Amino acid sequence: MDKTWIFVYLFLILSPFEVFSAININKNEYSYAVTFLKDFLLNDAQISHIVAFLCWSTGNEGYYAAVHVNCTKKNLYEFSENKVLYVLDTSCSFAGACLNLANDRKLFKSPNKWVVMDGFTSDTENFQSTNTDRSLSSTENNTKIVQTFENNCDGVNSEKVQLDKCPITFMSNLTLLVDSEVVIARRRTEFQNILLFYIFKRRKNLNTIVWEDFGYWNKKTGLVDTRLSRITAIRRLNLQKTPLISSVVILNPDSINHMAYDEQNRVDTLTKVNFILATHLVDFLNGTPKYLFVPTWGGMYSNGSFYGMLGQVIYGEADIGSTPMFFTIDRTKVIDYISMTTKTGASFVFREPPLSSVANIFVLPFEWTVWVTIIIFVALSCMALYFTNAYEDKLTKKETKREDAKTTVELGELCLIAIGAVAQQGTSIEPRSIAGRIVNLMLFFTLMFLYVSYSANIVALLQSQSNSIKTLSDLLNSKLKLGSEDNLYNRYYFQAYSDPIRKAIYSQKIAPKGETPHFYAMKEGVKRMRTELFAFHMEYSVGYKYVNDLYREDEKCGLQEVQYFDMTYPWFSIQKNISFKEMFKIGMRRIHETGLQSRENQRFYTKKPICSSSATFISVGLVDIRPALIFLGCGISVAVVLFIMEMLIKYRSYLINRIQGRLMYHSSHNQSQVSTAR
Repeated sequence: MDKTWIFVYLFLILSPFEVFSAININKNEYSYAVTFLKDFLLNDAQISHIVAFLCWSTGNEGYYAAVHVNCTKKNLYEFSENKVLYVLDTSCSFAGACLNLANDRKLFKSPNKWVVMDGFTSDTENFQSTNTDRSLSSTENNTKIVQTFENNCDGVNSEKVQLDKCPITFMSNLTLLVDSEVVIARRRTEFQNILLFYIFKRRKNLNTIVWEDFGYWNKKTGLVDTRLSRITAIRRLNLQKTPLISSVVILNPDSINHMAYDEQNRVDTLTKVNFILATHLVDFLNGTPKYLFVPTWGGMYSNGSFYGMLGQVIYGEADIGSTPMFFTIDRTKVIDYISMTTKTGASFVFREPPLSSVANIFVLPFEWTVWVTIIIFVALSCMALYFTNAYEDKLTKKETKREDAKTTVELGELCLIAIGAVAQQGTSIEPRSIAGRIVNLMLFFTLMFLYVSYSANIVALLQSQSNSIKTLSDLLNSKLKLGSEDNLYNRYYFQAYSDPIRKAIYSQKIAPKGETPHFYAMKEGVKRMRTELFAFHMEYSVGYKYVNDLYREDEKCGLQEVQYFDMTYPWFSIQKNISFKEMFKIGMRRIHETGLQSRENQRFYTKKPICSSSATFISVGLVDIRPALIFLGCGISVAVVLFIMEMLIKYRSYLINRIQGRLMYHSSHNQSQVSTAR
């Protein structure tokens, strides 16, 4: 929007019906003030709307864009959602009440801006300084001048002081914090110069007003901007040892005794690395660090109040939550996040299980199409052997001229021949015909190549690990046992998710009914991960320290991660709309750019171990040959069942023959007795 006509939005308040009549200002003086305001607007490119509270009456109606009779909430909130410039003349009777109303409505916060015009009436007695005869230059220290404006206000009760007599003292009661942009425009030397300076306080509970140069204006030079930077936060980065309060989460009470890097850095690591980063931030801002230690990140009670670090940040007890928090929808409604400080997180970490533990390696060497081809080839070979054997039987009978000569191989024997060929065991039956020998030779020769290929693949597969577990669903359906590091956020977030897979993981594998929930100390979980088929949910940057200490080089290979928490990296948190927000963001960006953040993270955190060892031979265990043992067991079971059936059949035949013999014996004995009796 063009700045030359945006001035039309000025709301000039005329109050002819007030008890205090409007203060008169002549036409020349009015033109002088309006020219200054136009130059001020042209100097600031970030103003979208203007709301002015002025009580000037010149009799020239053409100067007025609009007329209001008082400073009301409606006028203050005319453009409350935009970058508004508020203009106020301290000589107006309602000026003090207007400032108090704006303070109650928090209208001094960024991105709003204020110009408080002081000494712009013809009655200049009360606004003359002891240095009114001094002219301003671009190199003059304006702060030394403005400090003499209210020498006669020393000792005056700030709660009873009048705005038009001691405006700075009056405004010391307002909430003008480091993000506010309140410019005092003080007229000097009979309208020839206007001195511009900011006033603000570094903390709400400090009544000490800080003066900051803006520049000066006169008709000859226009507006001369002497600010070091147009960005407010950059100009005020030096907090002059102002206290900055950090909230710190301590899970282990002993950690407070060794917050710096030492041998205990494996406990509360997230807290310690960010404690140091928060200390760097306070040093960068030249503040004085103060700390509040709490045992939890916090949450919300049933009555709607908050506790823990979250509560301290929300209620303004702490300026910054220096132990990072994860992003959640509920938290973003009540706090702001300013910087990601630590690229760490928690995941299920496990060693890749042996391939034999998740699949039957005895069927993996060949694809299913190869298996089908082998079966068809063996079947056709058996059929060829059967026909060639039948032909040999026919020739044998013809040569010997004996019909009882039998050389035909039965079906069962053909199956044994095929199995012997597959296992490269040979056969006791040798074909006599050339055709039969060729078929037998091709069968054994072909299966020999397949046997060699199969054996080589089996050896490789026995040394292989499975990479099939890549998702939470794979983890749930795997044979791995699951456990988690025992801390507050793991216990909370494992139960917080409602999707079916995560709920099933928690209810079936982390905290199954009738068992103690599987939460372990970090060292214990890493040890179990080494010796068992076990996936451990841990802060991996810390857990890898234990992996480096406890594992052999070859055991560090094949470590896999599956993320359970669907979250980004944790961030520093601050109160909503806190005045230090931009300064904190600038400070954290500088800490990142200068490498301090990377340095502290490398000191405290360990990266995933690199597999540097050569291939190591792994002995074959019972788990690896389990399918073969199952097959052997099934074969033995079938053989035993058939043996028992054969024995029963044989015993049944024996019983039948014996019973029949008994019956025949008794029958013949009875007949002999009858014959003797006769």
